[in-house]
Amino acid sequence: MIAAMSFGARVTGESQYLEAAQKAATMIHHHLWKQDFSKGKEVLYRRYRDGDARYEGHLDNYAYLIHGLLALYQADFDSKWLKWAESLQKLQDSLFSDSKNNGYFSTPAESSVRLIMRTKEYQDEARPNANAISALNLLKLGELNYNMEYQKSAKNVIQSTTENLIKNYPHAVAQMLVALDYYTDTPQNLAIEAPSPSFASSLLSVVNTIFSPNQVITMRPGSETPTGYLCLG
Repeated sequence: MIAAMSFGARVTGESQYLEAAQKAATMIHHHLWKQDFSKGKEVLYRRYRDGDARYEGHLDNYAYLIHGLLALYQADFDSKWLKWAESLQKLQDSLFSDSKNNGYFSTPAESSVRLIMRTKEYQDEARPNANAISALNLLKLGELNYNMEYQKSAKNVIQSTTENLIKNYPHAVAQMLVALDYYTDTPQNLAIEAPSPSFASSLLSVVNTIFSPNQVITMRPGSETPTGYLCLG
């Protein structure tokens, strides 16, 4: 929902969509992103009701939230969303990463629920699978932060998908193919210099009419004349 509303705001220019995305992200940050003193770190929870946050998040909760935050950052250019996405990604790596065979497990190693085995999912169902979303997140984080380590991690996730699935059942791993397309494409980072997003509204209104799924947009302080630099490769 955060990603959809953020993208909708960019395309239509409707502030109500951006406000909805910001409110949703703020609610999650305030109520579901909690310090776990027993573990000495912050943890994402996945249920909130009547002031009570419970049940530690699974891989899909982390992956989808990071996906939403990256989209939100590219809609309002508030760096706090990008910083939070980085923190979530770091925690996701520590909780779910398969250090032996790459990719991510669906559940954390230390869970309140005892499981016979930890599984990894690669097939899309009602929602895109979390490993594919994670690969895309890593690729975008790499471009937004100019950090090639993220790209290496994304490559490992993509390669962890079985060859049998990609060759014989591509329709079952469509989201992973989207990540693969992003990975094999020429990186596109549009860096905009302007005092604030409002100063760059005319430039952004043009940029947002162009469908470019493998592009990320960053903004940094600059002169009152907004300028865009398209970095390729």
